[in-house]
Amino acid sequence: MSPIEQADFSNPDAMLARWQCPERFNIAAAIEAQAQARDAAQWPAVIEWTDDATTPAVEYNFAELLAESRHLAACLRQAGIGPGDPVGYRMPQAFRTAALLLAIFRIGAVAMPLFRLLGNDAIAHRLQMSGAKLAIFDDEPADSLFSQLRAQFHPQVAMHRFAAWRADAPPASDAAVHDCRADSPAVLLFTSGTTGQPKGALLPHSTLIGHLSGFEMSHAGYGYAGDRFWTPADWAWAGGMFDALIPALYHTTAVVVDRSAEARFNPERAERLIAACSVRNTFIPPAALRKWHAHTRQHARKNDTVVGKLRSIASGGEGLPHELMQWATGHFGVPVNEFYGQSECNLIISSCHQIGISMAGTLGQAVPGHVLGLFTPEGMRAGPNEPAELHVLTPDAVMFVGYHADHANTEKKHRVLEGQRWLSTGDCFARNPEGYYTYLGRYDELLNVSGYRIGPAELEHAISNALPHLVEAVAAVQMQKPDGADAIRLYVVLIASEGAQQTEHAKLVSLCREAVKTRIGAHAQPWEVVFVDELPGTITGKIQRLTLKKGAT
Repeated sequence: MSPIEQADFSNPDAMLARWQCPERFNIAAAIEAQAQARDAAQWPAVIEWTDDATTPAVEYNFAELLAESRHLAACLRQAGIGPGDPVGYRMPQAFRTAALLLAIFRIGAVAMPLFRLLGNDAIAHRLQMSGAKLAIFDDEPADSLFSQLRAQFHPQVAMHRFAAWRADAPPASDAAVHDCRADSPAVLLFTSGTTGQPKGALLPHSTLIGHLSGFEMSHAGYGYAGDRFWTPADWAWAGGMFDALIPALYHTTAVVVDRSAEARFNPERAERLIAACSVRNTFIPPAALRKWHAHTRQHARKNDTVVGKLRSIASGGEGLPHELMQWATGHFGVPVNEFYGQSECNLIISSCHQIGISMAGTLGQAVPGHVLGLFTPEGMRAGPNEPAELHVLTPDAVMFVGYHADHANTEKKHRVLEGQRWLSTGDCFARNPEGYYTYLGRYDELLNVSGYRIGPAELEHAISNALPHLVEAVAAVQMQKPDGADAIRLYVVLIASEGAQQTEHAKLVSLCREAVKTRIGAHAQPWEVVFVDELPGTITGKIQRLTLKKGAT
């Protein structure tokens, strides 16, 4: 029986269970021990699928994954990499990438994944900030970034193409696993940059332990016979790595990857992958769900491919509109379990429809093991349904150990409240008497109008739910009217249908204002509505409202 099945959600005290982490813990050692206990050669670890009927999927079992990780560990040690050294890598979802990640953990080094969507300046910033001595790039002939960065950072950073680097390694594999503390750094993840220049969050090996209860909660338990995972999320993101890849491997279940030539997410191809590879569990980020929804509306497609295939769907990163949730339940035949977290402290709130932990308009309840608190700027506890900033009590197994080489910002991320040290998330929530959390937006992005404080997410969902046939995306920001009074400006992206595009803007503005008036109140009506082709976003798909706000002042 899984920890989630054992949890007593009817007892609020059960939600406050504290972590009991072992003093010594290594992610690679834990995954290897789990796999060997189940006879590693008998279980598929990574399945590489290609959307080509003439090319069969390639399956690698756990014995092969562990052997390759040992070989790559020897490569790393030969390159002079040791405990605590950051290793940058820019690799796709693939067997070799999973093996490299485990190899980095294995020797006690620090994995620094680089998003494949990052440009030269963004990668350069990460290499400079981290002090990495080694960076591995995949074998992409058309990738000009490798040559540019190699010239820029030579000789401070050794940069290699993966295949050539691996071929130069000694033939012997390295069986030794570095014996490290559970709070030793394992991953250096740079924040998504929703509020400024990305910072490098150092996640410890205990992060895996801290993720397991939330991972299982969002998938109604995990590790059942037939469970098999896929996500369109890049493994270089906290969501792709710790909400998908690492927990799935820890449970000795297969992770399916799409190795088709087309790199961008494609809903129809995703459905073929799910059906062909018997995927049962998935993490689908909100941006991908919105694209999936828009695609089915635009092409008026009836789904007969994935209904009944999936056992669980999780989504997180931002709240989902009710209309999108309803569509997903009908399209996939299973409800979406939403969760919340951030790079510094991930998967701490979750819903789970299958065990009755769900309430419309909320992200769910606190995941077992995490102690949450809502505090005002003055340090007072918020009352029921009162908007306030979410805080997480330290220590917590899932929590970061600090920003790399940035003590000042690490301290700013924490507050001492009620005599204890808490991590400040910067996100605004309201908690109802039943313990459900409603996400209202970034605390510094709350909208102040006529003495009222309104969460941008509440306003955006009101429009998305009221006008699903017209609106694909919407963002609400603070603005000032000519007389200096505070007001709200909406940025709206219309769906690509002929009906939406041909609707007069004056009518669309009226519909948006009426939707807000009816669902929230007249005080929340936007002063201006601006129609745009797309909204500025981070590489993980989150809306950058501060960028929009600069244009509204």
